[in-house]
Formats: sequence, structure tokens, C-alpha cells
Amino acid sequence: MEKEAAKHALDKEKKEGSDRLQEERREAARVLEESKRACTAERLRAEAGVARAEAAEGALLAQRVQLLQEHRARRVRFESAAREAHARERGALRAEVAMLRGQQAMVDASAHASPLADEGGLAVEHAEGRAGNLASGV
Repeated sequence: MEKEAAKHALDKEKKEGSDRLQEERREAARVLEESKRACTAERLRAEAGVARAEAAEGALLAQRVQLLQEHRARRVRFESAAREAHARERGALRAEVAMLRGQQAMVDASAHASPLADEGGLAVEHAEGRAGNLASGV
């Protein structure tokens, strides 16, 4: 009987040990599953954060490209306007130089013609005066 009682106690102990082991295994599996879910949730949050950061980076890059295009367009317009203004100014200066050269040519022609005209005018007056004198008998 003692053997049976010892055997029964040993079997009971084994069963209790087995039940505890199964309970510990279930608890470990539950903890492991919770840990997996927590890791998966954390990984998903991290991936979402990375995706948001990449989207923000893409938006910033697109904005930078747009700003560069706008700057390039403004620079092209400015350079074109500057070239046009420079060409207009050059044209106005050329016209002014041509006008001044024409005026100088007229002044030069007038200066050359004036002494001859004066001399010719005096000669004509002198001839007319003599002719008048001769006609009047002086």
C-alpha cells in the first residue's frame, strides 16, 4: 500500500508538474504572442513614420523643384527685359549720335560756306553799288 500511495503521490506530483509546465508554456506562448503583436504594432508604427517622412521629403523635393523652376523663369524674364532695355538704350544712343553728327555736319558746312557767302555778298553789293554809281553818273 505504501508503494501504491507513493506511486499515487508520484503520479499526482507528475501530473501537477505537467499541469504547471503546461500552464507555464501557455503563459510563455501568451507572452510571446503579446510580444509579437507589440513588435508588429511598433514595426507598423515605425513603417508609417518612415512613410510619412518619405512623403514629406518628396513634398519638399517637389516644392524645391517648383521654386527652382519659378526662379529660372523669373531670371529668364529679367535677362530678356534687360537685353531689350539695353538694345533700346543702344538704339537711342545711336540715334542721338547720328543726330549730333548731322548737326555737326551742318555746322561744319555752314562754317565753310559763311566766309564765301560773306565775300560773295560783299562783291555783289560792291558790284551793285558801282553799277548804281555808273548809272547815276558818279
